[in-house]
Amino acid sequence: MPLICTGHQLATPPLTTVRQPLFERGQAAATALLSLIEGVPAALVAPAPRLVVRETTRRL
Repeated sequence: MPLICTGHQLATPPLTTVRQPLFERGQAAATALLSLIEGVPAALVAPAPRLVVRETTRRL
């Protein structure tokens, strides 16, 4: 069974996480949906996730 762990600010040591720009993704989806409703072709461009490196990752 895979282990799923979400980043938590109180974890010790702080966990490295992937930050998902959820608001921006929703905004892009809503803009694309409104374009489609108006009959205009829409391209959904999702903002890229960002790696937040904390103490659980070390440099090699």
